[in-house]
Amino acid sequence: SIRWPVPAVLTALLGYVAVTVFAMWPAFKDLSGTIMGSLQPSDATAGGTWTAYQIQVLPPFASHTPYMVAPQGAPFWDGTWITKLGWLLPQWFFVEVVGAVGSWNLALALGFVLDGMAMFGLTRWLTGRAWVGFVAGLLYAFSPFHVEESYAHIGYVYSFIFPLILWAGL
Repeated sequence: SIRWPVPAVLTALLGYVAVTVFAMWPAFKDLSGTIMGSLQPSDATAGGTWTAYQIQVLPPFASHTPYMVAPQGAPFWDGTWITKLGWLLPQWFFVEVVGAVGSWNLALALGFVLDGMAMFGLTRWLTGRAWVGFVAGLLYAFSPFHVEESYAHIGYVYSFIFPLILWAGL
């Protein structure tokens, strides 16, 4: 059985939140007016933000949405889109609170924190050392790939599933 020292887990969580806020400060400074990334967002960022505007009118578990696979729409729970739900559902929640642009930023920040926590858990379990887990989580969450892809493709930032799959297989 695994004993999780609560102070180490909470410290790691707060650490990842702090690093995420620091890394995304320009977007957090104007949460609902600035999209994290370049001055001119890519098509994927614009599409994701447009999706956030559209999901303001959808219930969270709609069975069909006209906003994907235009013009005919697509079933929301189709296996093709199931991986998108990992970031689409948090974005749906955030869009109700802070609007479409702010929801993109908060969903992106959540992806960084989840990535760090998943790698922290795996590495802490493997090594038994919280500080090694924290460093591994930082390196994983804020790897150049994640930071670069955060400018356009939020789905790539939500890669916390890979450490969890590896952990489950050990």
